[in-house]
Amino acid sequence: MYKVLIVENNPTLIKLLSHFFQSEDCDIRIADDGLQAMSVLESFIPDILFTDIIMPKIGGDVLCRIVRHTPKFKDIFIVIYSAIACEDEKRIFDLEADLYIAKGANITIAKHIRHVLEQFRSGKRRENILHGKEELHLRGITKELLISRRHYNTILENLAEAVIEMDGTGQIIQANRAAQELLSRAPATLFSSRLTDYLAGPGLDLVEEWFAGAATGGLPQFRSSYDSPLLVGERQVIIKLVSITDQDEFFLIGILQDITERKQVEKQLQIFNDELERRVERRTRELQETQSQYLHAEKLSAIGKLSASIAHEFNSPLQGVMFILKGLKNTVTLEDEDRVMLDLALSESYRMKNLIRSLQDFNRPSSGKKVLMDVHVSIDALLLLCKSDFKLKRIATVLNYDARLPQIQAIPDQIKQVILNLLNNAADACLENGGVITISTGREEQGIAVTIQDNGIGIEPGKMDLIFQPFYSTKSAVKGTGLGLSVCHGIVQNHQGEIRVESRPGEGSIFTVLLPVKGE
Repeated sequence: MYKVLIVENNPTLIKLLSHFFQSEDCDIRIADDGLQAMSVLESFIPDILFTDIIMPKIGGDVLCRIVRHTPKFKDIFIVIYSAIACEDEKRIFDLEADLYIAKGANITIAKHIRHVLEQFRSGKRRENILHGKEELHLRGITKELLISRRHYNTILENLAEAVIEMDGTGQIIQANRAAQELLSRAPATLFSSRLTDYLAGPGLDLVEEWFAGAATGGLPQFRSSYDSPLLVGERQVIIKLVSITDQDEFFLIGILQDITERKQVEKQLQIFNDELERRVERRTRELQETQSQYLHAEKLSAIGKLSASIAHEFNSPLQGVMFILKGLKNTVTLEDEDRVMLDLALSESYRMKNLIRSLQDFNRPSSGKKVLMDVHVSIDALLLLCKSDFKLKRIATVLNYDARLPQIQAIPDQIKQVILNLLNNAADACLENGGVITISTGREEQGIAVTIQDNGIGIEPGKMDLIFQPFYSTKSAVKGTGLGLSVCHGIVQNHQGEIRVESRPGEGSIFTVLLPVKGE
């Protein structure tokens, strides 16, 4: 007894084939098309596969190729029984069947079945001869349709997009080469499976919802989102789904476009753009910091020039006054009380002379190079500038100088800029009823430390990490740009130094500038 699988969609022909095979004591199974045949093959492996070519869903040509390239089906004897065999004789042998019969009149069926069984028993395989063609004549219209079909298949196979045809239930019945490569499946496993078996991603529920409503027909076409692509393995795809009704036939078409490379390029471009924006932002920040330093330096220079001019105007008259006072002290006999007053006048004159010298030192131009400088002299000059402002704000200053503090190698203008900025910040932090700013100096390992402490409003803990960032300010927009501490931080770093800060809200802040004695 031979096992036979008949694949045919003509009911009359199915009855005739079944009758004649059963009369030869064969165990038969019936399938209406290639899709059903594949389902039957899962549990029934026949000795003989008797199939037509032109059928709905999966055709006999596709079924033959699947069977031929599936190891467990390698011994099946394949018979092609088709009405188009005569018109397609040159190409039909590409199907690698064992026997080819041109479908003719029903009265010839019994003869053809006997020939099939004889050929099977003889062990002959892959006979490239078309039997029964002498009983037929070529039909022009059939040949034209076959050419058109081949033309369509050629175009389909060479499309870059993955094209998949499905029946009304969503089962795959045809897939071009691009679809097979994208889904990484051979036709044997691809056909009769469902497209949604291979999809993943956030838009999958919308696809499944569309398929669920497809059976009712009349659905609008579906297109997935480019911004939230579906996934096929690691590949990113967008999918377009269309339902088509042709007379009594209803089927679905899915077109999958692989956008993985495009998305990767977009990601690289985004990374490049982000990096470019960071560079532009960093460069802009550097330029703004440089500009701020320049403006601050210009301001100091203008103040210094004005101070020098005033000092120069005061210096000559003061020298004259001091000369007269010294002369009086040496030549005139004075009462004790008058001599005390004269000594006081001379003492104040010397103090004015020292102040004038400080103003002149403040204006002394810098070469922009690191030179030896006395930090105490610079602080004294800056306090002289701040004196009237501090007096107006009722701010007292306390000096704790280390008498043995060494000179340091630095750019004087820049160090003055740092100290002046910290003094101004300390003054701004003091409340309206006044405050105290304590300035201390001392040795610190291989360098010196300048500490400026105020008893002002302090800084909140959450803002401590932000105060040195450009454009961040705890002051109002009118009072600050947010560049002062950022610029100071940059200057101190350029001197291989460090700025430390301690603060408690309501208790004040302590800023310590650490600078090496010998700068590189």
